[in-house]
Amino acid sequence: MVGILVLLAAVYPSERFVFIGEETLVFDAKSSTDGGRSGAGQSIRLGSRASTDALHAPSVTIASKATCADVHSNAFQAAPDASHGPVDAFDGLPSPPPRVSFAPGTADLSVPFLRTRTLAPGSYRNLDVGIGARVELAAGAYVFKRVRLAAAGQLVARGVVTIFVEESVEGSLLSQALGQSARYCQSQRTATSPSVSAVQSEL
Repeated sequence: MVGILVLLAAVYPSERFVFIGEETLVFDAKSSTDGGRSGAGQSIRLGSRASTDALHAPSVTIASKATCADVHSNAFQAAPDASHGPVDAFDGLPSPPPRVSFAPGTADLSVPFLRTRTLAPGSYRNLDVGIGARVELAAGAYVFKRVRLAAAGQLVARGVVTIFVEESVEGSLLSQALGQSARYCQSQRTATSPSVSAVQSEL
């Protein structure tokens, strides 16, 4: 799906969102986000023991022992042992900026087990962050075909960073996307697990 989701203007500005998905966000078991809210045009699913800030979507489901801050949803379901803040009606998402055309590069990047690597802005193909590895993104714009975070992998913005992902952003157990004041998420095609594709953040 390439169309841009159009919703009513939200009470919360886009600067306060880490992730915005056109359709669905899925946070796998034990995954976590830090630094801002997450929103989706249709639904958000928070896996077992996952943790995140506030959630905004028409439908929100949080699994066993998952934790989140306030929830803004018209159809909210939580496991009995899940923890969450106050629940209010879905209040829309920030209006997205115009869609941007982008193309991934040809170089694959792999950061192995427990290593740290700092990337310069540019176009890449696939980014694989290994178990316990950390990728620090210098300020600027990045283009990827696919991003995969293995268990305990971290993707960290250092300054104002914009990330465009053509296909998917995938996170495993305990993986983290860390940022603050995130502004926009965009995809050229429907992404999976979660369907998030561009993140602009400042840390």
